[in-house]
Amino acid sequence: MGKAVLICSKLPTGLILKHPMDPSTTVTVKGTNSAGKGIGGSPIIIPYATTEVDADFWEAWSLVHNQKGKEFPALKSGAIFQAKDEASAKSLYREGEKRKTGLEQLPQSDKRAGIAPLEKE
Repeated sequence: MGKAVLICSKLPTGLILKHPMDPSTTVTVKGTNSAGKGIGGSPIIIPYATTEVDADFWEAWSLVHNQKGKEFPALKSGAIFQAKDEASAKSLYREGEKRKTGLEQLPQSDKRAGIAPLEKE
């Protein structure tokens, strides 16, 4: 791999990207579930996962999938984004932290979704 870029993902699961000119060439972008499990088997909660991707691959893929009117939904919503390094990834995450991607956890008090807090016995 030549020069690499850092791709950040707020998606809960990984994402397989296919090169637009050579679909046999793929890259798997990690999702937030890649953090694994912590003490007691509970999932470790992370705000985003990072994956190093070849810069040429990313340029070709994003050129095709970031065209006006045909944007890849995860790019358009900010669920996946590019950063040059870990520091800029944190900064970009903080800038878009409040931006809704549609994949946020539902609040326990959201009656519209039919969700109610567990009642203690």
